[in-house]
Amino acid sequence: MRGYLLRNRVPAAAVAALLALVLPARAQVLPFEVLGLKEGIPQSQVSALAQDREGYLWVGTWGGLARFNGAEFKSFFREDGLPSTRIQELLVASDGTLWIATVAGVSRIAGRRLEILPDQAVSMVRCRALAEDARKRIWVGTDDGPAVFDGETWFLFHPGSREKGPVVYDILSDREGVLVAAANGLWRFSGDAPPDAVVSPAGLEPADFRALAVTAEGLWLGTAGAGVWLRDGADWRKITGSPVPRAVYSLTVQPSGTLYAATVDDGVFLKRPGASVFEHWGVENGLPSNLVSVVLEDREKSVWVGTDIGGLARLSNLAVINHTGNQGLPSACVFGITPGEDSDSLWLGTMRGAVHYLVRPHPRVLETIRAADGLDNEWVWKALRTADGTLWILTDTALHFRRPGEKAVHPLPPHVSFPRTNPYDIVLDGAGNLWGCGEWSGGGLARRDAGGTWRIWNTTVTGEPLTAVHHLARSRRGGVWAVAKSRFFYCDGETVAPLETRCPLETGVNISSILEDSAGRLWAGNDAGLAVLEAGGRWRLFNAKDHPGFANHHVFSIGEDWKGTIWVNTARGVFRFLSEYRVEAFTPDDGLADWETNAQGFFNDSRGDIWIGTVNGLSQYNPTGRIPNTEPPGLAIESVRLPGRTVEYPAGLDLAWNERTIVCNVAVLSFRGRSRAAYRARLEGLEGDWLPLSRREELRYTNLPAGDLKLLLQPVNESGVWGEVVTLPIRVRPPFWMTGAFRAGAVVFLLAAAFAAYRWRTLLLLRRNRELQREVGKRTAELEYLAAYDPLTALYNRRAVLAFLERELKPERGGNRRLGCIMVDLNRFKQVNDTLGHAAGDQVLKDMAGKIKECLRPGDALGRLGGDEFLVVLPGADGAALKSVEGRISGLACQAGEGSAAVTVTAACGSVEVPPATNAAVAAVLAAADDLLFQVKRSRR
Repeated sequence: MRGYLLRNRVPAAAVAALLALVLPARAQVLPFEVLGLKEGIPQSQVSALAQDREGYLWVGTWGGLARFNGAEFKSFFREDGLPSTRIQELLVASDGTLWIATVAGVSRIAGRRLEILPDQAVSMVRCRALAEDARKRIWVGTDDGPAVFDGETWFLFHPGSREKGPVVYDILSDREGVLVAAANGLWRFSGDAPPDAVVSPAGLEPADFRALAVTAEGLWLGTAGAGVWLRDGADWRKITGSPVPRAVYSLTVQPSGTLYAATVDDGVFLKRPGASVFEHWGVENGLPSNLVSVVLEDREKSVWVGTDIGGLARLSNLAVINHTGNQGLPSACVFGITPGEDSDSLWLGTMRGAVHYLVRPHPRVLETIRAADGLDNEWVWKALRTADGTLWILTDTALHFRRPGEKAVHPLPPHVSFPRTNPYDIVLDGAGNLWGCGEWSGGGLARRDAGGTWRIWNTTVTGEPLTAVHHLARSRRGGVWAVAKSRFFYCDGETVAPLETRCPLETGVNISSILEDSAGRLWAGNDAGLAVLEAGGRWRLFNAKDHPGFANHHVFSIGEDWKGTIWVNTARGVFRFLSEYRVEAFTPDDGLADWETNAQGFFNDSRGDIWIGTVNGLSQYNPTGRIPNTEPPGLAIESVRLPGRTVEYPAGLDLAWNERTIVCNVAVLSFRGRSRAAYRARLEGLEGDWLPLSRREELRYTNLPAGDLKLLLQPVNESGVWGEVVTLPIRVRPPFWMTGAFRAGAVVFLLAAAFAAYRWRTLLLLRRNRELQREVGKRTAELEYLAAYDPLTALYNRRAVLAFLERELKPERGGNRRLGCIMVDLNRFKQVNDTLGHAAGDQVLKDMAGKIKECLRPGDALGRLGGDEFLVVLPGADGAALKSVEGRISGLACQAGEGSAAVTVTAACGSVEVPPATNAAVAAVLAAADDLLFQVKRSRR
């Protein structure tokens, strides 16, 4: 049922107060914002509207379904899950499911999944209406009768018929059950009982029924051509009078309690709670079309109107009314705004003449002064009336005047001294004197006093020429402020004195507007920004870069309202400077007629209304009618783009290491001031503080660290109301080399490697130690060998053989032990050395040593005493054994050399027997043996 599309109620008084502002303004242009094909709606024929739990606005058209997030539309078509792109009705059920009725069946979106319901009861049939009853069953009005879905099964009814139909136009769920408006009458479904026929208005054809609604006044019935009917008891009565809807397409009761009637030929009719008559909105009030299908109030109290040709229109701020050509203005481009003949009229400067405009009670043009009336140029900057009733009109080329009671306007007489070359501005001072400025060689500043006398100034008190003055401002102390390019002057009516303090605005850009406010501060603006001279004589500079909130530095006009608030008209809206220079923007989102405003285009009338001239209309702002947006905005993370994939509406993110760059598509679901709705972000686990407010749809993070993070997002609307914090858990899986298992394994590996290195080093040291020990043993053995053996003959050397002899002579070897000792000397050995050389001698020594060794017994010792002398020790040898060994040795011979050079070497022996129990000394034994040897050698000569 259309009247129950929204379940969240808003205070009726709030919307009622807004609507009351437009009650007398049948022809006033309301600040509708129109969204059409250019903004992304799939089709300009809007047939249904709904707002879901999250805050998305759903738009049904005859070309598809669209979801609006405040910044863009996302469209859905048959390939996405619609049975047809011609949408008839939308319903958000109590469980949050969005139901879509089309001309070919029903779809629903649950859990962000769009699906077609294939049941025969609602398949391939036109479905015109949707409703939810008290038992949470979904009712669908089809061309084959009403169908109901209990969550599992569809049931199709044919009230008044047994087999087919009737066509159902609307379904209403109320306290008594479900009421169906069908082509064969009204039918009441109560519980599980069969439907009962309900009495219809007399004389009406049921095929004319179109819409149902219920308010505190009773049951409403809208018809296709017979107007609107109300049953406030048992009887029906037709609503008459003016204005009333005639050809109704839909009836809806919105959260404020207002009844909206959408018509097919005359726009929207609305009846507020307690009101006795309908009010009317049509194309003359700013709607893009009078063919309207549906009206919806959203949670922020904005009113959305779906038209059948002009797209979607939104009305959010009824504190603003715009005046354009619909009210008779010859041009919507409005410049200077000044008081009219009384408090309810204004004089306007436009591109098509000077306009005397009645603003209350009903806006209309009273008079337009154009070229036919005497103007040399219809581009009028400003029109002023002096106390004597004379009207002064400043065009782009000249100053004109009109005397009281006359119709025609006149140029200034030639004798009047006034800047004629390029006139720029006119103002009235506190005494009622008319001041004018411009370019002229005769002077750039002129004044007409109350007596009609003109005076002009062409120099200052310092002697500076004053032939080009561009703007004027009334001074509180009398006289005026004048600006020439970027220089300021004050004229008290007698002299012109320069302002000693230089303005910080860029000198290369002419000042475009000046104002002395009620606090005595002097304001100035140009294309480089805004500046104010404070009471202490210090200039303060404002520009879009350095002052938060002041978003455009192209200043066209500066004004002050009755509260002392400074209004600055710029190329991108109006900015209000509040206490402590806090800035608030006033833009088309607030109802302003256009982004671009005009020079001289500000006025605060005696009723407190603010008037702003723009290039596309005159905006009237009633500050008392402005209602702040108290609805906390919603926020949705619609998607997150990752390297290689996109996640739609994520509840959380589980990211691989190569997916650490994320781009979040963030939607702040606030429509009333959507260009100023914003959000702040903080990545918990990485950022300690909130980031500055952002209006960007994309939020990017790169190189996220491994671990568990939380992305916190909080929206705020244009009135500073914060929404709930939205949390997106993010887990970044570390690469394998950062996992605990890998780190533990790495630690174990490193410990094992360290232990292995230690073991390897230890084993290496042990091996090296063993090798060293072997080497030491080898070297020791070599040294020991060298210490005990003769290197040439491999026999005991002198020391070793004498040590052996000494041991054998010791008493502990046994007292009965015999010992023999033989000293051997080689005969002719010296001849070998002398004739054959030492090498031959060495060979003889080795050969004879070997032969002597062969003559010995086991256990005997043989050593070289030195030179060609050998010592043989024969332990235990008696005399016979001694002689036997001596004989064998003495018979040895060795030949060295060949032929005639051959030398035969023989052995000579001297033996000594050491009897048992003899305590002989080594020296004595050797001496005895040597004597015997000597005797032997001597006997052989």
